[in-house]
Amino acid sequence: MEEKSFLSFNHNIVSFKVSETFPLSDTLTSCTIPQFESAIIFAMALVKLEASLTDEYTRKNICAQQFKDIEQAHKTECNALQLEYLTKLSSSLNPLITKISDLESSHQTNLQQIKSDYELRLKALQKEKALVESESSSLKQEIETTSKREEKALRKRISELEIELHAASQSEHSIREKCQREFDRLLETIERKNSELLDVKQLALDKREQAILRKEQEMQVKIQRSASSVFRGQDGEAYFGTIVKERKGWTLENTSKIPHSCDYASRILNTPVFFELKNYGTATVKHDEVTKFLRDMKEHPEVLVGIFISLHTGISGKLPCTPISIDWIHGNQCVVYIQSLTDLDIDHVLSLIEQIVNITNIFNKHLSITETKEDTLFYQERIERAKVFLDQTITRGTKLIKRVVSDKQEQIKMIELSTSHVISELKHQHADITSSIDTLLGTYSEVVEDMPKLVDANTVIQPLKKPKKKGGLVV
Repeated sequence: MEEKSFLSFNHNIVSFKVSETFPLSDTLTSCTIPQFESAIIFAMALVKLEASLTDEYTRKNICAQQFKDIEQAHKTECNALQLEYLTKLSSSLNPLITKISDLESSHQTNLQQIKSDYELRLKALQKEKALVESESSSLKQEIETTSKREEKALRKRISELEIELHAASQSEHSIREKCQREFDRLLETIERKNSELLDVKQLALDKREQAILRKEQEMQVKIQRSASSVFRGQDGEAYFGTIVKERKGWTLENTSKIPHSCDYASRILNTPVFFELKNYGTATVKHDEVTKFLRDMKEHPEVLVGIFISLHTGISGKLPCTPISIDWIHGNQCVVYIQSLTDLDIDHVLSLIEQIVNITNIFNKHLSITETKEDTLFYQERIERAKVFLDQTITRGTKLIKRVVSDKQEQIKMIELSTSHVISELKHQHADITSSIDTLLGTYSEVVEDMPKLVDANTVIQPLKKPKKKGGLVV
């Protein structure tokens, strides 16, 4: 290498060695300083690039084996991890696979069993079908045979009926005459019965008219007497006296003229009893009348029971919802208050009075035996305790009386309804019988006039009209 110096500049001189055969370009020798500096920079860059290319070669040739070893170790580790994961997965899936296999085998077994069962059932159904078809064919043949036999019998019966009809048509005239005679007889009987029923109806109407007249007279007398409180009280006393005499056989003695002795006295079950009767129109019995009644009872200690009765109205100081109430006064006397007697069941009220008298009599017998004050107080306590039960009994009896009266009214309504239904049914039966007779006689028509009706309280029976004859037939 021969050193040649070329390129001189004012500031710095750069010298370098080149080969003898290296061509020196005029461009390089004639360039400016900045251009030469740029060329130097590019040359430095090329030198560095050559050094990096040497490093890449080293990496590809010298480190290639190490990279292969690392890659092989990594691949071996991945294969081991994959094998371990597959082993775990297969160990966890084996029970599921076994269970699925068992289920498939069980399902297959069940399917085989069901298939065999259905095959057996199908064979049985086929046998039954064959049996039914054979039975149906035999039954069809039997029905055909029976129908033919019945058809033959019916044809024979029809021919016999035609012969009978022919014979009957020949005797139609005699039958019509017989029916006409029977119709005339029935018509005469019906007219006779209607005449008798009219007579009975007229007699019943006359009796009813007389009864109405008597009732009107009685009502007029009652109204006239009701205008006076004295007459009204006498009527109420007479009414009550008649009822107890008829239903219980009690005899009431009029004590209204005797001072402080109530209105009536009687002996029931051998026990003296006072009765005070009030027959007010609409007004409530005043408390003064109750006070007077209690005073009369006090002045007659031998009378053990007192009955205060209001026939139509309530009693002052007594609850309207309790029409019957009792009280004990003066130690041994029992008083009974009865409100609106006519609204209650008379028989139950009289039976209740009889029971109260019997109980009072029994207690007074026990009281008469005792002589000391302590025994009297002892029995008085018994009376007070018994009074509670008696009050309950009377309350229940009152409710029972009201219930019986209500049931009685309902029964009357049911009987009236049943009677009207029976009468209606009898009318329909009478109409059906008449229609049957008209049909037999050939006189039936849809519109029937002057049909006889059954007799009731408001019906006037008209006699039947004889049917007209037209063309030799009854119409």
